[in-house]
Order: sequence, then C-alpha cells, then structure tokens
Amino acid sequence: MKTITTLRHTLGLCLLLGVSSVYADIALESDKQIVGTWRLEFQKKNQESTKVTERSDTWVIEGGKLTVKGIVHDGKHTYDSVPANYIVEDGLFKVALGRPGKFDTYALIEHSADGMVLKDKMGVFYHFKKK
Repeated sequence: MKTITTLRHTLGLCLLLGVSSVYADIALESDKQIVGTWRLEFQKKNQESTKVTERSDTWVIEGGKLTVKGIVHDGKHTYDSVPANYIVEDGLFKVALGRPGKFDTYALIEHSADGMVLKDKMGVFYHFKKK
C-alpha cells in the first residue's frame, strides 16, 4: 500500500512540474548495436533543450576501437582522433581515456536502423545518423 501511495505522489509531482518525457537507457548487451560508421549531427544539453550544437564529425566504431574523424578545429581545419579502445560493460558504451580504469561513458537512449542517440555521464545527448 505504501508503494502505491509513493508511486501516486511521484506521478503527481511529475505532472505538477511538467515532466512530460521519460528517457530510458537501452542496456547494451554487446557492441553489435553500435558498431559501424555514424555521423554526429548535433548535441543537446538535454532532450528538452531547443538549443542544439551542430556537429559534423564521424564516429567509426569497430574492432574494439572508436575513431572520431573530421573533428573541426578553429572553424577551418579538421583532424582525426587517435583510435581509442572501448568496451561494453554494465549495459554502457565505455571509451578509454588512456589511463587505467578511466572512461567516457555513454548510455544508449534510442536506436534504429538509421540512427541512435547516446547520453554521456554529464547528461549531454548526442544524435547520430548511420552512414
């Protein structure tokens, strides 16, 4: 009974505060869902934000390595990142930062045949199209 009352209060609070969307993570079982070449189209600080940061780099995820290609530098020049090791662990996509045990961590939020959305540990959403 207490659980139902708590749930009812939580739902009421969400409605009161105007929370209309819930974004659940899709637990990754392996890298098969994300392997491939993905064009990063834009990123947002949160899903409700109307302000987007346009991007044009390409993430190549294959063979246990992530390479980011076409990173814009000073508005004119582009460069490619050094390939970074990655793992899928606890349902998350973890990219090694070069120090043992240190990772950039991403949760898969949406996935389809031609697109995906990742969320980093700071809550930034990355919107990709399959190349």
